[in-house]
Amino acid sequence: MMHVFEVANLGKAPFRYVSHRDRGRNNLTGCAYCGTAIRHEYLIAGSDDRSFVVGCECVYKTGDAGLINPVKKAERKHRNDAARERRAVTRKAKAATRRIIILRERREKARAILRGMPSEVRDALRVHRVPGANLDMRSWGVVVDMRERVARGIPLSEKATNYLLAIARDAFVVKAEVPESDDRVRIVGRLASIKHDEDYGWRMVVEVATERGSYKVYGSVPMAFFDKISWMMDELNERARKAWDTDDKDSLFWNSRFFERPDVRKFVGTAIKFDARVVRSSRDPSFGFFKRPTKLAVSWPTIEEWASWCSGVEGGAAMPDPHEVF
Repeated sequence: MMHVFEVANLGKAPFRYVSHRDRGRNNLTGCAYCGTAIRHEYLIAGSDDRSFVVGCECVYKTGDAGLINPVKKAERKHRNDAARERRAVTRKAKAATRRIIILRERREKARAILRGMPSEVRDALRVHRVPGANLDMRSWGVVVDMRERVARGIPLSEKATNYLLAIARDAFVVKAEVPESDDRVRIVGRLASIKHDEDYGWRMVVEVATERGSYKVYGSVPMAFFDKISWMMDELNERARKAWDTDDKDSLFWNSRFFERPDVRKFVGTAIKFDARVVRSSRDPSFGFFKRPTKLAVSWPTIEEWASWCSGVEGGAAMPDPHEVF
């Protein structure tokens, strides 16, 4: 029996499947066997190398398993690919929607954070855009990183806020070079920071203001600093004991039976003076390192202010100018 395609004079049997093509909705073609407009065309070739395109229904009517099986396989592959593309589009649309929702939530959180910030902190977040601000690359990167954190809806910690304010203050400070000398020099300034290092113990940064500008030096905290704290703690506890023994409830020292050692960070801003050898930093001429500090003098708070610090009672006068103290 002759093949239906051979009867239609489309070629000579046996016929073989060649390829499949989706022409789209607006680019239809006609089936070579029945003349119906088709979107999915299947290219068939005969043994005489003549080729033509037909629809899948005409292939199924032939009863030729050699054509039907590959056409079904191609049709199934096309359906699976189309479904996969639709799922991918759906996933992308859902992901885009989630991103929009997340960005809106972050924007609302960022606005709430900015509304709750003091004005000086908001100004500090813009310090890298202020003309005349003197920021190095590290400080510039810190400010930009904090801006991005706030934009993501992450509030700044107290430590980060204080660091940001310090950068903003230093951005408009005229910097001077650290003096270099083989001899010991007198350093008179303010305690800019103090912290504990696991390898080197307690370290501090002192800011020195001069007529040409200011510079900072970094080094170990003298033992005399902590000796004075220990002596003051003994004095406080002795006065507290007397206040309790006499039941003097009006005394500031009656607030606590035993005073606790104050946080040394409360001394930041205190006027300080000492002699030390200073070496200028090779990276930043306005920063240096001191070693072997001696002849320490600090503008210690009064016994009443110290009692307020140790007992948790707020109080204390503003830190005086170092040059007025010494």
